[in-house]
Amino acid sequence: MMVPCRDRVAGEALAFQVMKLGGSLLVLPDLVDRLGRWWQHLQERHVDATSGQWLVVVGGGALVDVVRLWDQVHPLSPRDSHQLALAGMQVTARLIARLMDWPLLEFPIKESTGAEGAVGKREWPSFGAFDLGKLGEAATDRKRPIVVDLSAAVAEDSEVPESWEVTSDSLAMWLATKVGARRLVLLKAVSPLESLVKIGKIEDLGWVDAFFSRMWSAEPGTHVEIAYFSHFPHFSQVQGA
Repeated sequence: MMVPCRDRVAGEALAFQVMKLGGSLLVLPDLVDRLGRWWQHLQERHVDATSGQWLVVVGGGALVDVVRLWDQVHPLSPRDSHQLALAGMQVTARLIARLMDWPLLEFPIKESTGAEGAVGKREWPSFGAFDLGKLGEAATDRKRPIVVDLSAAVAEDSEVPESWEVTSDSLAMWLATKVGARRLVLLKAVSPLESLVKIGKIEDLGWVDAFFSRMWSAEPGTHVEIAYFSHFPHFSQVQGA
């Protein structure tokens, strides 16, 4: 179930949108300029008052590819591989936060003690083991997106398979479901398709994994788009099954 954060003072739900940056894009020498242009375009494209705070998930890129290689060479358990891959995403999240001068936030896990009343005048919902208070408190400057480190929170969620079949695209959808995101934009280094594309087609192309579709089917309220990173400003809207 999607659980939107709510500002107790204003009495309005805090809306979120999620942008996922493909890890393969991290080696582009002009990444900062291109990503800055895409960020500006996303702001202008979704300028309505309910668009909400943008959250950024960064793919693991070459770091996770190395973990895949280690997994082929050494007898790593699925849990070990899963956690090492998540650690790679920690590094790439910090890279983007520093390159773009965007704030970085670890997706918060509920504290075992002292969590009640920790956010003063605001009252935030929680989702299972996750406390959305810190995320809501951080969503105060919508001129910059928040880069989210998902590693610890994903590792705590037993519903996320410890498998190579789960990619960072699915983890971006995981975040979207946790915060009730209105929109998920996948920035990908691929050639543009038609303006409307079925989820089955991008699955067949290997652009998302099967777990992504299952999560989206369970939480269909998130609007999914593909942004073609090297073909500014082309988009495709993704349609469900």
